[in-house]
Amino acid sequence: MPCEARQPSTYVEMVPIPAKQML
Repeated sequence: MPCEARQPSTYVEMVPIPAKQML
């Protein structure tokens, strides 16, 4: 998930943990 790491912390905060794992 390189794109996710590239995105700011705000992106991770916006998306819940379960959704993040799904991605």
